Amino acid sequence: MAWKNLASLDSVDLHDLNEYMSRPDERVLELVGRRKDMDIVVYGATGKWMMDITEMLLRALRETGTMRRKVHLVARFSRESGVRQRLAAYDGLYRIHRVDFLNLMMHDLTRINADCSWVIYGIGYKFRTHETEEEYIRLCNLYGKVIPSLIFTYHKKSSDIVMIGSGNALPPSPIDAQAGDDSPLEPLKEQIYGESIKNKEEILKFILEDDDSRSSRAVILRAMYMTNLIYGGLEKPMQAVLRDQPVDLGEGGAFNIIGHRDASIYTILAVQAASNPLTTLNLAGHTVELQSVAQAAARSLDKTVKFTGTPKRLHLLADDSRLKKLFGGPVDSLLDLIAAQMYWIRNQGGSLKLDHKVGLPV
Repeated sequence: MAWKNLASLDSVDLHDLNEYMSRPDERVLELVGRRKDMDIVVYGATGKWMMDITEMLLRALRETGTMRRKVHLVARFSRESGVRQRLAAYDGLYRIHRVDFLNLMMHDLTRINADCSWVIYGIGYKFRTHETEEEYIRLCNLYGKVIPSLIFTYHKKSSDIVMIGSGNALPPSPIDAQAGDDSPLEPLKEQIYGESIKNKEEILKFILEDDDSRSSRAVILRAMYMTNLIYGGLEKPMQAVLRDQPVDLGEGGAFNIIGHRDASIYTILAVQAASNPLTTLNLAGHTVELQSVAQAAARSLDKTVKFTGTPKRLHLLADDSRLKKLFGGPVDSLLDLIAAQMYWIRNQGGSLKLDHKVGLPV
C-alpha cells in the first residue's frame, strides 16, 4: 500500500479505500504511543465515517506496540459480521458493546471503563428520511438530549471527551469571513435537527462545566462535510457533468470539504484540546465552490458544463484555522480530493448515492 496521498490512489477497490482512509499518520502514532495507559471508548463506532476512526485507532495501537489497553466499540452492530471482517487483523485489541441507543439505560454502559478513559462520541441523528413528523421529533430529542445526557453523565469524572458535533446549525457566512469556533448555533425556525445539534452541545456543557476539579474535560468538534469518494460534496456535481446534466449553482454555492482520513486524524488529535470549561473547534477542511468542482470535472471528462442558478452571497461555511494551527495541516489537499473523486467516478467506483444537502444549513 504505497499511496502517498489520496490523489495517488489508483484503485476503486473498497478494501484499498478503507486501508488509505484508516491509515494513521505520524501525529496520531506519536499521540497514541504517548497516551499508552488509557483505554479508548468509541460511541457510534461502526458509522460510515466512524469506522475509519475506529480502525485508525486500532492500527495506531498495533503500530506503536501499546496493545495492553482496549478500544471499546459501542454501537448497535446491525452488521456485526461485516465489522468483524474488516477488523479481523485487530482481534484482541477491541471489545464490542452492543447498545440499542433508542432504548438506552444507564446499566447498558456499566461494562465500559468509565474513568480515566479517552472517549470519542460520534452519535447523532441526520436529516429526516422515512419517519413521520412525530417519529422524527422523538428521534431528534433522543439523540440531542436523552442519549448524550446518559453517556456524558456516565463519563463525568476523569475522562477526556471528544464530541463530534455538527456545524450544520451555524449561521451562513461569506467565503472571506466564515463562521468561527465561537459562533453561536442558530438553527432555522422549526428545524428540529438544528435544535438537536444545539441541545447536544448544551447538554455536554451543563453536565461537565462545574467547580469539581475531577470533572471530565471535553472538546466539541463542529464537523462540516466529509468525503471518502463513495459519498460527499464532490460526487454530486461531478456525476451531473458526466451525465450532461445542468449544475444548479444556487443549490450549493460554496461549502467545506475534508477527506475521511484527515477528519479522523484531526478527531484523534483533538483529544489534546479537551478542557473544562469546554473547547469548541471547527473541523471543516477546504473551502470549495460548486462551480470550480464542476469545471474540474468537465476538463477531466472533456465536456462542457451547463450551469443554472446564481450563487448566494452567504454559505454554510466554518473557519477551522485554529484547528490547523494547533495540529498542523491536512494530508490531502483540495486538488488531491478533486483528482481522487474524479478518478473514482471515471473508473466506476461505488457510490452510496446519498444527498447530504452539502452547503445548505438546516
